[in-house]
Amino acid sequence: MTREQIIGRLRERIVAFATSRGSREVAEDLAQDVLIVLHEKYPQVTEVTELLPLSFQILRYKLLDLHRKTLRRGEYNQESIDDRPVADCQSDPSVQVEQKERVGQLIEALQQLGERCRE
Repeated sequence: MTREQIIGRLRERIVAFATSRGSREVAEDLAQDVLIVLHEKYPQVTEVTELLPLSFQILRYKLLDLHRKTLRRGEYNQESIDDRPVADCQSDPSVQVEQKERVGQLIEALQQLGERCRE
């Protein structure tokens, strides 16, 4: 088998494994990242018996890194803004009255705070 054939098969297996954990687009990106790491950091590894476990170990690290990034960014809990109903405050007079009272209280509190700061 030529090196290109080995890389092609390895890429297919990486994409298949990564797709089982997420979307196809992300799997393609991860496979590319893994192959880049193999090319840049492990050019001496040429045997399939060594490449396969090494590539899957790199892939696992890439998947963990991706998982941490999405958690840190809060992407797991994101909701599409289109899925949320728009609040209609104009139709309910009681909501308008409560809002006006809160604004009045806020203005009064800010004025009192300003007077205390001047003293």
